[in-house]
Order: sequence, then C-alpha cells, then structure tokens
Amino acid sequence: MLQELFEAEMDACIGYTKNEKAQLETNNKRNGYSTKTVKTQFGEMPTDIPRDRNGEFEPIIVPK
Repeated sequence: MLQELFEAEMDACIGYTKNEKAQLETNNKRNGYSTKTVKTQFGEMPTDIPRDRNGEFEPIIVPK
C-alpha cells in the first residue's frame, strides 16, 4: 500500500501517470527507484522511493 501512495505522489509531482507517453509537456521524467528502510511498530520495512530526473520529487508520506 505504501508503494502505491509513493507512485500516486510521483504522478502528482511530474504531472502524468506511469507509462503515459502521449503529449508530454515536461522534460522531467521518472528515473528509477531508490531504497529506503522505514521503521514501523512491526519492525523495519524496505520501500522503493521513485526518483525523477530533475530531483524535484520529495515524498510527503515518508519525508527524506
């Protein structure tokens, strides 16, 4: 569930959904993932944080 929230945040940040190629008006694109470990009440959980080429994406749910 957390991964889906990260993807939705990325969609809002760069202005298009994943795999959408038609009529892009931005030079900022998705650029893979970086790994982050989140500590929860159930223990540590590895997550993949999406990256963008311009480095503008700042996750709100789990800040850096």
